[in-house]
Amino acid sequence: MLDRDKVDFVIGPVFSNVLQAIIKPVTDHDVTLISPNAGPSSFAGKECNPNLFVTSYQNDQIHAVLGKHAQDSGMKKVFLMAPNYQAGKDAMAGFKLYFKGEIADEVYVPLGQLDFSAELAKIASLKPDAIFVFIPGGMGVNFVKQFRQAGLADKLTFLSAFTVDEGTLPAQQDAALGFFGGANWAPNLDNPQNKEFVAGYEREFGAVPATYAFQA
Repeated sequence: MLDRDKVDFVIGPVFSNVLQAIIKPVTDHDVTLISPNAGPSSFAGKECNPNLFVTSYQNDQIHAVLGKHAQDSGMKKVFLMAPNYQAGKDAMAGFKLYFKGEIADEVYVPLGQLDFSAELAKIASLKPDAIFVFIPGGMGVNFVKQFRQAGLADKLTFLSAFTVDEGTLPAQQDAALGFFGGANWAPNLDNPQNKEFVAGYEREFGAVPATYAFQA
């Protein structure tokens, strides 16, 4: 696109590891890169790039919400899990900004993993007060269903970001009942701008917008 079509803007992607792969070739062409989702902390501060604009967040910000909730709720022992890439590391760092209790374990799984039986067995054996997970997309659909099937939903609090949200709930359905999800937005956010956006999106696409639509 850069060499053939001489584009002025590149917009995307969703995953932080993909953004990390494309940022240099895009910005080296003096092209503007707009990220409507991925916001790896490794490009903040001294690594800020004048051609990169992120319209969502810096990754760790969303996960800090869950850490503060766990701390304020008096939770003492939490199990943490995320995929082993930049956004997963940012998720863990964000949660630990506010949570000062015991970390039962901090587990990184391969990106794309769909079978969590080993991790669920470890969670059951450690008996934490809660789990905090950042398991996005199809990974999150599988994890929520397997967590419920393992009988853990009635034994500990489920805290997550981008695991139970508008994008995954249609597939998770009742398996996600009672689970907490932190976010910087929700479709029922009660202000005029959001009501107008949600109504317009539903008219155009016949569906409730997800976080990705709001950010974009």
